[in-house]
Amino acid sequence: MNFVIENGKLPATAQGTAEFALFFDNLFDSCNGISNFPLEGKPLRRTVTSETCHLEFWRKAQKILETLKFVDNKGKIVDVPSIRGWIQTIYGLRRIWLDLDKDLFKFLSPRYLNQDCIENFFGCIRNNLGRNRNLSADHFLRSFKTLLINNLTSPRSAGFNCENGQSDGLLTNLKEFFYFKDDLSPTYGLLNDDDPFQLLTSYRATNDFIAINITNYIAGFVAYRIYKITKSCEVCCLKLIGNNGSLRNRLITVRSYRPNLLKYPETNFAKLIEEIYFFAMKCWISFHIKT
Repeated sequence: MNFVIENGKLPATAQGTAEFALFFDNLFDSCNGISNFPLEGKPLRRTVTSETCHLEFWRKAQKILETLKFVDNKGKIVDVPSIRGWIQTIYGLRRIWLDLDKDLFKFLSPRYLNQDCIENFFGCIRNNLGRNRNLSADHFLRSFKTLLINNLTSPRSAGFNCENGQSDGLLTNLKEFFYFKDDLSPTYGLLNDDDPFQLLTSYRATNDFIAINITNYIAGFVAYRIYKITKSCEVCCLKLIGNNGSLRNRLITVRSYRPNLLKYPETNFAKLIEEIYFFAMKCWISFHIKT
């Protein structure tokens, strides 16, 4: 959001919304860490250790949550149960880690402490039984057997406020075996078979600032992958890698969380990737390729 605010696509008054969204994004990250190494740009989405900043963040987050006020459409301050739940969750996580740290535990994976896996499982049970909302033990057992055969049908329950349980499933999925189709031929329809190159005359460069920055971001990734293979070629480097002075590379600058993390593509190479992307998407739509 900061990216589009800085470039005038959203008004400056949206800054508060961006900060609010970033705060809750960090809060969810701090309670969903599972790896000992953080993701790029996500320092809190990792396990809690004595060296991470989780305790400090939770202390500040609790103060912020305690001062949040919600107002209904009549101007009356209302109580929001989820905020009270977050405060209790943060308090509980802090106490758990402080106790574990005293007992010389090296890390804590907060992802394993939430109930997303249980919620996903019961959501799959409910989805399997359709409109039946009054389950008996026999209903539950029969639905569980069905889900075992179908590998729980989905890794998560659609419409539920929880993340993927990151499970590989209980059994090999038999559904794909029964419904496999050996038909990979595309369905032709929108193109004239006698003139397969008609697409090449229809390209028009876009002036949309956001679209240009997105394709430049992709071009930077492609350029870097090629550059890693052709490091010894100076000509290749000049044709692939550019500088960050262009407005076309604003998104790359914003997303580069540490120096030299991302590469800026050379302008002509970026325009080439833009054209390739345009034709690839048009071919995908025109040929009705099924993925």
